Amino acid sequence: MWVGRRTVYLPKLLRPDAAALLTLLWGVWTRKEPPPPPPAPGLTSFAVDKGTDTSSLHAAGFAVLGGRAIRFDMLERLEDELEAALSSGTDAETLLTKLVSLLGASKDEARAVIAALGWREVAVADAKPVWRRAREKPRRPDKAKPKKVEPPPDPHSPFAGLAALKAR
Repeated sequence: MWVGRRTVYLPKLLRPDAAALLTLLWGVWTRKEPPPPPPAPGLTSFAVDKGTDTSSLHAAGFAVLGGRAIRFDMLERLEDELEAALSSGTDAETLLTKLVSLLGASKDEARAVIAALGWREVAVADAKPVWRRAREKPRRPDKAKPKKVEPPPDPHSPFAGLAALKAR
């Protein structure tokens, strides 16, 4: 079993025969008529058409991000490359070229996938741009909520004696 950043999967189930069977089983379980076609063997990433059943792709071991279906293990490699570039300071264009070959996609498609993963291109003073994780908007602290004032316990309740002991 492989526990990744975004998925948990069994690597042997990513093989073409297993992925085809999982897609068929997904179609039978969801009562799709006809069952969705399995991903083509050997593909690690491909463009997703509108109207494609993305849940069947997920069952076959593909995540859909930025208009592309990416096999789970390739998604992990993609994120590993982004993390490695984060620590090494590799510029965005050099990294993008590497990721394009990994995905088998165009630069625009790769940019869309990277953005869907939560990364953005950041300009650096006196250097080429780099990829960095997009930060979430800072959360505003919750306004102080007034504490609920609890009514005093019923003096005839058995818990009134406990409250008196607790107050000591």
